[in-house]
Amino acid sequence: MSSSLPVNRPQETENFGAAPGWRSAVSHADHARSVAVRDSAMVQLGRGSANCDSIRAMGADCSIVRLKSAPRMSGYLVPDPAWAVITMPLGWSGDYVLNGRPVRPGDVNVVTSANGYASTGQDRNILGVGLRAERLRRTIATHLGKPGDEVSPGDCVLELGEAAGARFAQGILSILNATVQAAPGYAVVSSIDEDLLFEHIARTLCLSLPSKHAWDYSASGDLSIVRSAREMITASREVPTLADLCARLNIGQTRLNACFRSVHGMPPARFIRRLQLSRVHKKLTDAQAPPRSVKCVALAHGFTHGGRFAAEYRSVFGELPSETCQKLKKRFT
Repeated sequence: MSSSLPVNRPQETENFGAAPGWRSAVSHADHARSVAVRDSAMVQLGRGSANCDSIRAMGADCSIVRLKSAPRMSGYLVPDPAWAVITMPLGWSGDYVLNGRPVRPGDVNVVTSANGYASTGQDRNILGVGLRAERLRRTIATHLGKPGDEVSPGDCVLELGEAAGARFAQGILSILNATVQAAPGYAVVSSIDEDLLFEHIARTLCLSLPSKHAWDYSASGDLSIVRSAREMITASREVPTLADLCARLNIGQTRLNACFRSVHGMPPARFIRRLQLSRVHKKLTDAQAPPRSVKCVALAHGFTHGGRFAAEYRSVFGELPSETCQKLKKRFT
């Protein structure tokens, strides 16, 4: 049985910058451009650089990625409806929380619905796999001897335990590492390795889902409410008030507050503020669409007091927004 106590997961010692295939970026958004997701964001909570390192390989029906970041962050991901997402933390510091529940070594997160998932942690070293959902269902159905339309892994956490979890991760990492070593610049998973990947994951799901070793979080309404609130925030031209969110969701502020604390570990007002701040950083570091000015970006995200905004930005990212812009300009000169 899983404990409710946070677990300190020892960090792996690895020189990410020197390893073949690893690349750095100034934000998580740079790594997410080629991933089959409907919506995702990372909200930085702790002070530090937003830079992160990743290594990835793509196949016809899959993607494999490892992602490493240092500051404490709370993020969320909603997969494309045609895709399933499987994530597994390989290392972290302090507590790592998934959908309001502390993660333990060997836990594997399976996501297939529009609610996606949310996680909070520091010094993350994450293994993620995107799989074409229909092919995953067919592969599971073959193992179970059932029609494909009767099979759905749902949204759950597989509690494999540390030893079994390490074997599961190694099966995926061996495919990723071999693919990247063969072609570090543009790693493409071969059809043979893709078959092995689907078989490896389907076999683990078939062994774990019918047993007590899977924790189903789809029954909780908190994740659905928070996802709907985030969608309203994203769709609004102006930052909505808590009263606006409650009215549109038909719930009270106490319920909204409890949902955000459960899923993201903080009240909604603080999450919205940090989300907007992280979106400002994303705009200020976007090399494909450089910002006109810091002021324009800040105002567009609800920051009307320049001095207060600059101080808050520096408290999180360790530099003034103007300094972030200067770094972007230097990349073009």
